[in-house]
Amino acid sequence: MTIKDAFHWNFRMNLRETTSFAGEFFWMDDDNTVLKKANFEVFNKDVAIDCGQSILNEHKCFWLVTTNGFLFSKDNPVSTGWTLKHNWS
Repeated sequence: MTIKDAFHWNFRMNLRETTSFAGEFFWMDDDNTVLKKANFEVFNKDVAIDCGQSILNEHKCFWLVTTNGFLFSKDNPVSTGWTLKHNWS
């Protein structure tokens, strides 16, 4: 991926509600020096609940990465309904 790329995929929580996706993120300087990094689960049972998902229902949720941290929205990604969910390490 490159700077300002968007990434998406579709899936549902499994029957045992153990579906989990983790990510490792880096905020880089112009010379590729790592300024900030974070490693956390971007999807798990708690995030699914925040999205309004269940085993039977699929809803969209969105992440936005900023210099302040990782913002989350379960609504339209162009809305103002973003909430800080995770800070940089």
